[in-house]
Amino acid sequence: MIDDPELRSIFKIEFEENIQTLNSELLKLESDVFNTDALTKLMRTAHSMKGGARMIGLPDVVTLAHFFEDMLGAVKKEGVELKRHDFDRMYKAIDIIKSLVNEAVTGEAPNFVAASVIDQIINGSGEPKTNDEPDSVIRQSEIAADSQPVTQELQGDIIPAFSIDTIRVASTKLDTLMDLSGELTVSKIQLALRLGKINDLSLLLEDSTRELNSIETALLPQRSENPGLFSEVGLIINRLKNRFDSASVEIGNLSDGISEDNSRLNFVAYEFEEVIKNLRMLKLSNIFNLYPRMVRDISNELGKEVNFIIEGGDITADKKILEEMRDPLMHMIRNSIDHGIELPDEREQQGKPRAGTIKLSANHFAGHITITLEDDGKGLNEKSIIETALRKKLIDEEASKNLTHKQIHKLIFTPGFSTSKIITDVSGRGVGMEVVQANIDKLKGKINIESETKKSTRFIIELPLTLATLRVMTASVGNHIFAIPVDFIVSVIIVDVAEVFSMEARDTIVFRDEPITIVNLKTVLELEDISDSTRKNVTTFQCIILSSMGEKAGFIVDSLIDEQEVLVKPLGFMLKRVKNVSGSTILVSGDVCMILNPNDLLKTVKSLSASEILETSTPESLRKKRILLVEDSITTRTQEKRILESAGYDVVVAVDGLDGYQKLLINEIDAVVSDVEMPNLDGLSLTEKIRAEKKYLSLPVVLVTSLSSEEQKKRGLESGANAYLTKSGFDQKILIETLDRLL
Repeated sequence: MIDDPELRSIFKIEFEENIQTLNSELLKLESDVFNTDALTKLMRTAHSMKGGARMIGLPDVVTLAHFFEDMLGAVKKEGVELKRHDFDRMYKAIDIIKSLVNEAVTGEAPNFVAASVIDQIINGSGEPKTNDEPDSVIRQSEIAADSQPVTQELQGDIIPAFSIDTIRVASTKLDTLMDLSGELTVSKIQLALRLGKINDLSLLLEDSTRELNSIETALLPQRSENPGLFSEVGLIINRLKNRFDSASVEIGNLSDGISEDNSRLNFVAYEFEEVIKNLRMLKLSNIFNLYPRMVRDISNELGKEVNFIIEGGDITADKKILEEMRDPLMHMIRNSIDHGIELPDEREQQGKPRAGTIKLSANHFAGHITITLEDDGKGLNEKSIIETALRKKLIDEEASKNLTHKQIHKLIFTPGFSTSKIITDVSGRGVGMEVVQANIDKLKGKINIESETKKSTRFIIELPLTLATLRVMTASVGNHIFAIPVDFIVSVIIVDVAEVFSMEARDTIVFRDEPITIVNLKTVLELEDISDSTRKNVTTFQCIILSSMGEKAGFIVDSLIDEQEVLVKPLGFMLKRVKNVSGSTILVSGDVCMILNPNDLLKTVKSLSASEILETSTPESLRKKRILLVEDSITTRTQEKRILESAGYDVVVAVDGLDGYQKLLINEIDAVVSDVEMPNLDGLSLTEKIRAEKKYLSLPVVLVTSLSSEEQKKRGLESGANAYLTKSGFDQKILIETLDRLL
């Protein structure tokens, strides 16, 4: 691990960029071996990486970077044609470099022997090279020679001026600046309020002066009767007038000065906010370029051919949007490959090109960006979605008959939802689309789905260009003021009480020929109890219609106040996920105002209506779930047993399939986790034997194996397994998530 923290941080940033460049340019070269620009950029990046690694003291990275230079140099100088195997070696080299860099930055040792793996890559074989074999690709003499310092002579007599055009700034510092920008805005608002107070004070002095004049006028009749007293009082009144006049002048000057300061602060605050927002704006290509390599690897793994197209990578968006959308887009692309794109032979039978197309694009309009992911695959299987929803009891039979296309599509975002018949490392765990919805909600965005059976699927995500400011409608509810993002507001209407009717025990109105549930916002926010008696003397009320993901509802408010642009303030760690609230702001009036979360509001309305008809479920047994673990390798068996027990499961172990089946018969088992290749009775045969028994038809069976081909996964599905997980790059979290879902 690099000892110097600053050097470690710089090294991490530089090499992350270099690794991304190697991945993206290598993909270009693989698709077009005559792409000289990609070849040149690859060689330059590899050379730069080699120099940086040598300076830090990472000889293995130096060796791999030199391997890149040799491979690419042979193409450039000798016209050598790279084969697919050569590209695979270089991709593997990138992965190893990434692991070695991670070790240098975090101190986490990789799960492989570097020397052995590097030897395999350089020699282009699957086995490590012995000491007797000649090194035909990398010669130590070349590396030694290359490690000598290289000097360059400046041409001409004039030494060019040195200047640094760009600097690296940690993104957290930009976040801090944005928070300070918010504080500056608050100070600006408070200064404007204080200016108003000073003007009020000036008016008060004017009133006081008029009162003194009234007193002086009232005392005039006493002038002849008591001239001495009148003269004394007159002097006091004149002194007070003079003081009031002086104070009024000073207040006027102070007001003018503060007014100037306020105007200047308004300008500075606006400019400061704009500069910070622009600093936070990054190109979408920063995340878009992460996916081509993933598409290549997954499509190869699944035996599919995919053309991946990226458009709009130059469009900029707030860095927070890039951070939050990285994982959702990854899940969606994986699903497009696994669920959408058909196998090449299947596509040919349908008259489609053998290679499917997935297109990731972005557009910018009216303060928003739209990210679209579309494929020319099989489309969403609405029948399968409904069947899964019925099986999971997300809807009932009656409701399933009246669902619109949008409502059916929305079901795929339900936590744990998946139409896959078997769980694999790529998909089927039911967590991907849930992450998509959660992150889009967090960004105050919207997602829509358009699907055509056997032709295409299109996901359209609409997001704000920046998260720093938000256009909201403010409304009063009781003694509180709340802000609602206008992007989710369909309309604001006046509803006559006579128009309200009951539908499925809910207050309903007809809005644009569609029945819409309406509810008092006070009820949703649990501010106070609301009963029908509160409406006895009310004939009309104001209602805000909100819409998201095909769901609509009306929210009754006491009054609408204003539409304005506000600066969004996060709630802080302690209030990070308050129900129905997404943030806060300070209004022009200086009042603190909560910004409501429209998606949460719609979910709350749905839960309020559902709670009236749902019965209380019976508490589950406190008994631990018991897992039968069938594995012939004692090392793997011990490790998996620890993982399962640490997750709270009771574990029964078996050394092979036959032993496992016998223990299944004499124990109360909730799920089976089994290897595939075992003596006596393998995992596939064990699964078939389990499914042959009627009482075990619904018993979850998870196969964990090193066999990862599509044919082998298909055999696992045919045998009756519920999940098929590979041991390569084994992730214990996936195993636990899979069992939790199945149980």
